[in-house]
Amino acid sequence: MSAELPTVLNLERLDADRFRGRNLDLGFPHVYGGQVLAQALIAARDTVADARTVHSMHAYFLRRGDHNTAIDYAVERTRDGNSFATRRVMACQNGVAIYAMCASFQVAEAGLEFAADLAGGEPGALPETAVSAAGVPANVPAGIWNILTDTFEVRVGAATGTGSMPRRQIWFRLAAAQRGERGLDHPYLAYLSDYGLLTAALLPHGLVEDHAKMRIASIDHALWFHRPVNLDEWVLFDCGPVSNSNARGLTHGCFRDCHGRLLATVMQEGLVRLL
Repeated sequence: MSAELPTVLNLERLDADRFRGRNLDLGFPHVYGGQVLAQALIAARDTVADARTVHSMHAYFLRRGDHNTAIDYAVERTRDGNSFATRRVMACQNGVAIYAMCASFQVAEAGLEFAADLAGGEPGALPETAVSAAGVPANVPAGIWNILTDTFEVRVGAATGTGSMPRRQIWFRLAAAQRGERGLDHPYLAYLSDYGLLTAALLPHGLVEDHAKMRIASIDHALWFHRPVNLDEWVLFDCGPVSNSNARGLTHGCFRDCHGRLLATVMQEGLVRLL
């Protein structure tokens, strides 16, 4: 099963600007949002010159995706400048839009260097042992957990509770069999950026995700890549809530390497409605 995630991220190219992706049923009532984020990024990237790498992507989840229907990705080549290239991607099932994204790619350049410190101090120490598939966290579908732990080594730190700055920390590193190939580092990070991010909005309230008692759905997702990513090494995903109001939650996360360097920043807003 360890090859299943790389396989699902291997899109079928229909023509120069159209792609098709298959789905994995991970136990959610809809296609996992991280899969669509990663597939759309790959579709956009495959229309951009190799010298440019993604530095930002901004996406809207328009409808829930159906596991049983392939997703078609149409790329618009919005602009190719000297340094930047911009792409828009529309994802559809049966001709109906389920997702829209705009992504920007840039050639490597030297410049100023600064990154804000991690909220709450230094990254937490790695746990002694990896969490195994037998220890699936509460309210996490076994499918997503199995995919994560087949593709990555995953080490989960305890959430910091219901204080003024509750946080959730998860460490990821590619499993040994997956290491050495850099082509999927950015799509993998996009895939991981949706894991547990919106449900971090529940931390201040001491709630856990319960689809029988609440409706939780991503609305929009923004991801910025700051520095080169190498998932052969441990990467910390640190996330927490920003605001809950009007049945919406806004959450923030950052990815840091094992030396504390900021690799990427993500923000997501979603529906958090008590039924």
